[in-house]
Amino acid sequence: MGKILRLLAKIGILALALVIIMGRLYAQVPSWSIYLHFPLHFTLLSCLALPFFLRKADRIFLGIALICLSFNLFQVLSVYVGQQKQAVGPTYSLVSLNLEKANPEPEKVLPYLQEQNPDVLVLLEYTSLWHNRLGTIYKDYPYRRVVLNEGYFGQMIASKYPFQSTACHWLADCHAPTLEVQILMDSQILDLWAFHPPSPPNVRDLLIRDEILRNWESILEERPAHILIVGDFNITPFHPVFQDFLEANELQDSRKGRGYHASWPTRWKNLGIPLDHALHSADIVIKKRVIGPDVGSDHYPLELRWGFGA
Repeated sequence: MGKILRLLAKIGILALALVIIMGRLYAQVPSWSIYLHFPLHFTLLSCLALPFFLRKADRIFLGIALICLSFNLFQVLSVYVGQQKQAVGPTYSLVSLNLEKANPEPEKVLPYLQEQNPDVLVLLEYTSLWHNRLGTIYKDYPYRRVVLNEGYFGQMIASKYPFQSTACHWLADCHAPTLEVQILMDSQILDLWAFHPPSPPNVRDLLIRDEILRNWESILEERPAHILIVGDFNITPFHPVFQDFLEANELQDSRKGRGYHASWPTRWKNLGIPLDHALHSADIVIKKRVIGPDVGSDHYPLELRWGFGA
């Protein structure tokens, strides 16, 4: 049995090394880049394999396992590093939640939203059925922008603060809308975007998602300084396309310095992957960023408290 387990460990660590290498070399190829989203899981697999390579004859496999472990652990730890600034003036709360169109426990959502009572609310997979279910909270949000969709791409942005303008963008000829609202908040204007592109494993949808992220720079450069983009991006912070998007648009990831923050799927608990994001311009200060409780959806809510910087 020991020999069989050792053989399986060798095959496993070679396969793991292969998908890591191919994922990095061919990050633009969806069938390989999908493996870039799992550094936490690859770290754990590398740790499990290490005890099988302690014999002198297995030192090559030990070296491969240590390289895999170091490479993936570095990525996981990178989200725990980052400076946190001080906000000037008041702070505001925001909740972003992919409701899940077929949420098996929809009765959990309304009490959660009522308890949180955020200043700004971003809801994804927003259908006419969800619109009716959540009707009692609308009195708290006099300013709303809604795109109803009976599939997966309905959205709502609701706010206690007035809108200066609203827009619905169809980026890269995508069938998923991207809502934008400019909100007047105590004499400052927040340019808020709700983003939910098509999801894997459809290759065409992955290419559309990447095209949107690569071509957003020309849109954002014409917007007010205070930018916040939230939602289910269907991509993790470990993917090169996501990292290039941050750099090209001079955006910051609210996750930095706070941790991994797995948000999907809820059945995996803390071993999920971080698909839900809140990205912001440098003049916005994040005071708090946490993953909320299970509300029946396959996504956890993202809770944010932020303010305007100096």
